[in-house]
Amino acid sequence: MSFPKNTLICVLLVLSGFAVWLYNGRVSIHANKYGEDFLLFLIGALATSIATGLVSIKLPHTRLFEFVGKNTLFMLGTHSALMSIINNLFHDYFVKYPWFYLVQAVAVYLILTPVAFAANRLIPWANGNPTSRKSALTKVFKFISIGVAGFV
Repeated sequence: MSFPKNTLICVLLVLSGFAVWLYNGRVSIHANKYGEDFLLFLIGALATSIATGLVSIKLPHTRLFEFVGKNTLFMLGTHSALMSIINNLFHDYFVKYPWFYLVQAVAVYLILTPVAFAANRLIPWANGNPTSRKSALTKVFKFISIGVAGFV
């Protein structure tokens, strides 16, 4: 039985990343904890990142991936504030049930998805779409956001 070269490399990278995770211990980038050895953390992170890249190259082009790709910066820029709000509202659940962090991750994505759709319609220039600067509503939102940014 022979595997394609990329598949074999991908499997080896995932297995090496998993072995490093088992040996190196718990990693929490948010808490600035990288396991027992930082070099092992880097090796594991690099191996699994390359494996993820190899898998993503083989995936077909879909509207979901296009949406995520176009809105990645928006999601990265807003998820932290939303997570903070959820943490404050449901603090007891996070202490009592560690799996609640998974619920939080799904909830943040589900909340930010319609917000991203609205942002793409109302302020498309914020997402890098220079051809849609004509709308009067877009100009109003741009004026407001520039004014708010000037005060922050």
